Amino acid sequence: MGKLKLTNETAVVKITPDSISLYRYQNGPTYCSKPKNKNGDLVFMELIRDGKIRLYEYTVNSTIENHSISSLYAEKDSMGCKEVKTSALLRGGGPEGKEFFRALIADNPSVLSKFDKRPYYTSNAIFEAVEEYNKQALTRKN
Repeated sequence: MGKLKLTNETAVVKITPDSISLYRYQNGPTYCSKPKNKNGDLVFMELIRDGKIRLYEYTVNSTIENHSISSLYAEKDSMGCKEVKTSALLRGGGPEGKEFFRALIADNPSVLSKFDKRPYYTSNAIFEAVEEYNKQALTRKN
């Protein structure tokens, strides 16, 4: 992976999701260039969980009532990166996002069973399932 290092604090370098695949702040978050929709429009998403299943957060500041909308995207192998949950009132992640997420964890029956027993489809349920899935995937790998 190449590195971009600014030596002049006044220099401004514009980077776009089309020009680089990821960037990381020193001792800070990592942002990856990912498609946010079926059209393939690339945006930078923050990598919030890394492992066999990667979880990203994409936040948009709304002009309505000065708040932001966050969406969770998940990715595994060749299954692609898709939205699995959003804070948008009218979408909420919907059944498509939940079914895609279930497909990501389907090859681990214990994680899938625990996830399915949860009464609500929440961000915390997704975080816990991804952490458990990745932990078990790492253990099986070694």
